[in-house]
Amino acid sequence: MAHNEATNERSVKNAFQAAESLGFQLFFSFDYAGNGPWPQAEVIAMLQKYSSSSAHYRYQGKPFVSTFEGPGNAEDWIAIKAATGCFFVPDWSSLGAKPALQLAGGVADGLFSWAAWPTGLGRMNTYVDASYIQYLTEAGKPYMMPASPWFYTNMPGYDKNWLWHSDSLWYDRWVEIAYLEPEWVEIISWNDYGESHYIGPLNDKAYVAFLTGRAPYNYVQDMPHDGWRTQLPYLIDLYKTGTSSVTKENLVVWYRTNPRTTCSGGGTTGNTASQLQIEYDAYTLVDDKIFFSALLGSNATVTVSIGGLEYDGHWEFEPDGGVGIYHGSFPFNLHLMGEVIVTISRNSKDVLTVKGKAISDTCVSGLANFNPWVGSATAGSTIKAVSPKLKLSEQTCIKGSGAGNFAGLCQFTCKYGYCPVGACYCTAMGAEKKKPKATGKKGYPKNGDANYGGLCSFACNLGYCPESACSETPSPPYIPPSSPFAARACTGGESEHGEKYAGLCSFACAYGYCPISTCWCAEVGDLNVPPPPSDVKGVPDTSDADEYELLKGLCNFACSRDYCPPGACKLASEGDGDEYDDDDGDDDRPTEIIVDGSIWQDANPAVSCGSDCILVLPPVTLPSPTVITFDNDQGGYQTTLNVAWEVPVTTTLPDGQVVTTSSISHILQETRISVPPTTVSVLPLWPVTITSPTPTTTIYPMYRIPPQTIVITDDPNPLSEEGVSHSPVTRDITIPPYPWVSESARDTKIPPVTFTSASDSSNGPKCTNRARCGSGCHSKNFCGDGPCLIGCGGGGFAASNDPKPLPNPHPGPSHNKGDDSDDDEDSQTYEDQGSDGGAGSDIDNYPQGDSRYYATLTDISKAAQQMCEGLFTDFNDGVQFTSVQGIGERNTWSLVMQYTKAGGCPAAPNFKAKKHQAAIDTCIENLNLIINNCQ
Repeated sequence: MAHNEATNERSVKNAFQAAESLGFQLFFSFDYAGNGPWPQAEVIAMLQKYSSSSAHYRYQGKPFVSTFEGPGNAEDWIAIKAATGCFFVPDWSSLGAKPALQLAGGVADGLFSWAAWPTGLGRMNTYVDASYIQYLTEAGKPYMMPASPWFYTNMPGYDKNWLWHSDSLWYDRWVEIAYLEPEWVEIISWNDYGESHYIGPLNDKAYVAFLTGRAPYNYVQDMPHDGWRTQLPYLIDLYKTGTSSVTKENLVVWYRTNPRTTCSGGGTTGNTASQLQIEYDAYTLVDDKIFFSALLGSNATVTVSIGGLEYDGHWEFEPDGGVGIYHGSFPFNLHLMGEVIVTISRNSKDVLTVKGKAISDTCVSGLANFNPWVGSATAGSTIKAVSPKLKLSEQTCIKGSGAGNFAGLCQFTCKYGYCPVGACYCTAMGAEKKKPKATGKKGYPKNGDANYGGLCSFACNLGYCPESACSETPSPPYIPPSSPFAARACTGGESEHGEKYAGLCSFACAYGYCPISTCWCAEVGDLNVPPPPSDVKGVPDTSDADEYELLKGLCNFACSRDYCPPGACKLASEGDGDEYDDDDGDDDRPTEIIVDGSIWQDANPAVSCGSDCILVLPPVTLPSPTVITFDNDQGGYQTTLNVAWEVPVTTTLPDGQVVTTSSISHILQETRISVPPTTVSVLPLWPVTITSPTPTTTIYPMYRIPPQTIVITDDPNPLSEEGVSHSPVTRDITIPPYPWVSESARDTKIPPVTFTSASDSSNGPKCTNRARCGSGCHSKNFCGDGPCLIGCGGGGFAASNDPKPLPNPHPGPSHNKGDDSDDDEDSQTYEDQGSDGGAGSDIDNYPQGDSRYYATLTDISKAAQQMCEGLFTDFNDGVQFTSVQGIGERNTWSLVMQYTKAGGCPAAPNFKAKKHQAAIDTCIENLNLIINNCQ
């Protein structure tokens, strides 16, 4: 829970009321990173207010509390614990277990680790957990272990664009939890959509992070993860009680819906240099496989059908004794796509079936979606309750592995129940296996490293004594300079882009910061801990947008550590500052203002901001479910499909034998899709961009119909050949969220909003009448004792340090199609049109050029096409634009159009971009600032 969020008090109150009614328990986890540290007094007040609730979780009689980061405020918790008597288990993972335990004299009563994902190419291990367990056990304190199913994020606005290897993570982690049996387990997360590890249901109202994080597209839409909750009741009972029972069998299936090399990676990396990890191409960290886990009372067979072709699957892991979770996977590829069906059968009868989203080569915005689709099925009938024969306390490790040179030893010793968590990690549990006959041979670490001591002693006695690790004679003690279980890091690198970047790559890669977009990691070893950064911020010294992106992270890393090579980098204070930096709070990007839903409670909604801003309007709740019909008169939604089919190929072998095989042919086919009506109860709205100077304005919000997935069948004869009909192939097509109905925004029945410009151009909300009018806000959404989202005179919304909040907002024009009722000659009217720039039109009433004329969707679309193509034509001809913000492969939300009125219409926005059609398409889709200004 981040500090200064406007909804905190209301949400916490509602959560505790709901939990109390359900007998559910909650605890606070205070986020010290999102909006900065929590003030000590506010934490005390929150705990004192709710810790007495029957719904507040208590440990050893004390109210339990945690954090996300905040080690710099460790001293605060001495007073907080004294005032509240809480049991404090923070996540201070940025420090590691040992330093975190030493903070503020050992103020933490336990620790929570955020290391829920593997680093590198391998599957999840427990080496970080082992570090926490070791130091916490020595201190006599408990451990809270993290579990998470996935990690993928592409939000350049937050400098986040990477994935971690997660294919079988959900299965692997629960095996590790069963083996380690920590005091607590915390699942990350319920609804963090931006990082793709949500297990809660999809929520169209909670996607604002894709706007504020300037994601290139919404990679969560139509990608449910509910299935990952299906087996949690069994797993949680097993963890808490040591045993669990199966009465209803179930199946969970997950996979990515594009082959990994089909679409552009969008700059996503595997691992991230920002955490001093070796970066890989994202494609190397994901497997093109369908993963499945089945909770069964006894063994069964699994079959996988892809595009109508059925294959026998197999289990990679089976529960010892037959009762529990079976896990496996099956590969797909560029030539094996289509609808996915996974079936569990027993005695020739289907027991469970999951029909999943089709795998296809259709790429949303041309980019790969590394977020998986997850589905599940539960048997309709029950079986006689069965449980594993042995409780967890009676089981032992029967399979495991280890890092590097420990792998072979751990695979042998873990199989026979000896799997020490400091050196190995367990991957399967079960009944103890019979050991080989003891030889009496003594084993010692070959190099004297005590980490091998127990393993060599155990293995050599049972007849396995690998010369690479063990010896029959003792060696002098040896202490390695760093942990042999720590992830390897880059220790030296070179430039991928010539001599200009050579010094930067050499400096940064030596300390583990080696982004593959710019540098090549030439040496790998133990991490050289970089010097602590100073407050100095470095930025690229370039006017080229693409070069700026390559250098941005490197310059900031190096300059903050006293290496700022001229010609490549400069200090942020030099010149005009950081023209392209997405994270510079003083740049020229519009400020994003999240408008609270209470605005619609007022008869005359009103908003205000100072300088350029983007108003993120809340959705409108309709009085009853409403059917939205789409304008398919022009042929529907147009797209291009890669239609493929098998072609028989006959080959005559040297011995005369004739063999018939098949190859794949394909064609890119233009297709128009009719979009069926949809029923909605809530209308999301497109954001409205306000640029300075803008006088009093009436905004007519335009609804944003959420994307739909349409199932279509490919053309069985795409080449129009006589007598040819290929086997039918179906696929899912995601329809973009455009306002397809050709009508005026004034006709949507959404209340118009009055916008009044604030005279102060600085950013950040100002408190209004009912929330300390005149006092400054601590964040964009909260001030002092009340939110900035309410009390703005007439129930409107004030922002951007408006020194004079709206005392009596103008009621705005009527909904009539005629002239506006505002006589102020400085007043103009905005209609928000959505990302395609389209809006409804009163074109039948007023000729083009009239101030009351509103363009149709078609008009705006044509204008956008011409403008974007013209801009790129000029760019290719060598025209240089002065205001550069970047487009194309960077990200769609970073497109900041800057325009002026010229000849009664907006002038072409100025920007520099990549010279390809994808950038033109992105420009067209995001050109929502040219709307209704042709006056």
